[in-house]
Amino acid sequence: MSLISEEINPVDKKSLEGSGEKIIETVEIGPYTAILVKNKSGRYQIGLTSHERTFTTKISQDKKPSTEDTKTIMSMWSSLVDKIKEWTETYGEIHGGSMNPEKTIKYQRIFLRYGLNCSDIYQGNGGTGFIISPK
Repeated sequence: MSLISEEINPVDKKSLEGSGEKIIETVEIGPYTAILVKNKSGRYQIGLTSHERTFTTKISQDKKPSTEDTKTIMSMWSSLVDKIKEWTETYGEIHGGSMNPEKTIKYQRIFLRYGLNCSDIYQGNGGTGFIISPK
């Protein structure tokens, strides 16, 4: 599966830039777009969204059923993990998580299953998260 640079939703881009976040890289992976951002304190974070959905609001992070089949989702996670490994090798620690605690737990479990080095989940401003460290 190829990773293609992809522009993010203009609403998310404006929200990120308005809060001092710098978009480092975006990639399209199957039906999803992964975004690596750096906040004004220098911390790297990952955003993940499906096509045409925003990801920077609480409402956008509520549980939504996927219309993708399991095979597509599984291949997407493998490609996403490969990209995250590349990012941690380049940038160091990256924070993952969600404003939706159930999604944070799900993401951490999947990333651990695929071999990423993830910290315990922490409670942060506006949500929960975990740190992905290089191996």
